[in-house]
Amino acid sequence: MSRTIAPKDLEWWRSKIVRGAQNHRTGGLRGFGPISARHAVHLLNQLVKASRSHLSAPTLSEFAARVRLNSKFVPRAVAMLARSGLVRAELVPSPSIVLLPARLARRKNSAQSTSRRRLSRTEREQVFRRDHFKCGHCRKTFPSRRLDVGHIVPVSLLGADSSANWITLCRGHNAAAWDAFDPTFLCLYRGRRVLRPTGVRFRGGFFWPIVNGQVRVDRARP
Repeated sequence: MSRTIAPKDLEWWRSKIVRGAQNHRTGGLRGFGPISARHAVHLLNQLVKASRSHLSAPTLSEFAARVRLNSKFVPRAVAMLARSGLVRAELVPSPSIVLLPARLARRKNSAQSTSRRRLSRTEREQVFRRDHFKCGHCRKTFPSRRLDVGHIVPVSLLGADSSANWITLCRGHNAAAWDAFDPTFLCLYRGRRVLRPTGVRFRGGFFWPIVNGQVRVDRARP
């Protein structure tokens, strides 16, 4: 183990990541759930053991083999570590993740707010009209002044800041959603009932929602 990482700090963060998969406000899911949290802890352990606390590979499949995880689990594990502020990571075009040892001793989330595009009033109204001015959770109709544009997959979890991942929410439920990803939260998508839990698919460096079994992705990258 690196001299700059105290065992007690590492153990604290392992516990933090597992606990951080839960939304402390509601008790529901905050991240991608406990399985992804365990994968994130596994990846953290691999980073601690790696030379210079750095892992990289030419492709996602090679990276997954190196860290002994299934390829489909790697993006979620990386996203959960990135949100904690413990790593600097890239997934495209080639996966690369670097541990930031100095941050472990701080024992607090050091992640910066993820940049997102500020929507104009016209763009917001377009989203509201697309969703028939109905909240995507409670399905009630509201005037524009009581609506917000939220993200189905939070930007803090590498969710795409793009139309397919935008959803109309009333002010109350947008606040309740916080930065959590709850597969059962979305009840209405573009005016249609959501009949099954929402999934995610990693494409083009971002997570996109799977709604009613269909991947919702914009052709142009965010």
